[in-house]
Amino acid sequence: MRRSFIILFLALALTVAMSACGSSRSSSSGGVPSLTSGNWLWIATSNTYNTTNPTPLRQYTYFRGSLTASGSTVSAAMQIVQQNFSPPFCYSSVTPGVLTGSVDGNNLTLTLPATTLAGTLTITATVNSANSFLGTYSTSAGTSVSCPEDSGTVYGIYVPPISNNWTGTLSSTQIVIGGPTLKYTYAATASVTQEAANAQGVFPLSGTLTFQTNDPPNSCFISAAIDDTQSFIQGEQVMIVTTPDVNGAQIVFSSTPYANLNNPATPTQIGNISYNTVGGNCFYSFGSGSLTLTTQP
Repeated sequence: MRRSFIILFLALALTVAMSACGSSRSSSSGGVPSLTSGNWLWIATSNTYNTTNPTPLRQYTYFRGSLTASGSTVSAAMQIVQQNFSPPFCYSSVTPGVLTGSVDGNNLTLTLPATTLAGTLTITATVNSANSFLGTYSTSAGTSVSCPEDSGTVYGIYVPPISNNWTGTLSSTQIVIGGPTLKYTYAATASVTQEAANAQGVFPLSGTLTFQTNDPPNSCFISAAIDDTQSFIQGEQVMIVTTPDVNGAQIVFSSTPYANLNNPATPTQIGNISYNTVGGNCFYSFGSGSLTLTTQP
């Protein structure tokens, strides 16, 4: 799943790069739109491989969170996750990495200050449109020998708000204490509102989620509010947790892995959902599935 997502993302980057090459004259004469403020996903691909494994692995860094553009000034609060790095914690952190920089024409620069382990990270990119950029990154050597210099390419894309109605089916395995293990298919409907980003670069989600099956003998129905203190979107990753409904039943999406959008630039599906239900008349069930975009709320 993660490999196919990276391939899709890099294909988008190539498309944008080719488009930018074909429209460079109009961009310079007509100006480049300011970057769209909101939820963004960046993927940085290192020029080096992790060779500690028998098979060398390409190294990636994911930036997910809020970008704010005001005039020529740009800042971003991003969750940073490094994949296939050894060790993986040079820039990865629970608290956001705060990058600052500017746009001059269609030239974007962003800088992440050095951490206690890693050196300064600098992004130099071309703004292809208000919703994307493509360029390179470099890091200076950190104070830790485990965080050496690095460089590579980086592609950033704006993820539009997912405020909308979503419907789908979720398959489930239900465990009944002292009884058989039951398998059901649930119909799910979510009316989602994406709220403004908080200081951590996270966009809380609110709304309602309905989840039901009429399969006897253990029918399950949940209609509950989406808890905006626990539900969020950041980049392409989605977390939904409902408050307990009138019967005490609750739905919790998994974070290992997170549900994610099928195409961050134009999402039509929240996929890779793993979830469980707690309380009420649903006993304990867990399963997987997806939700597909339907209509504007």
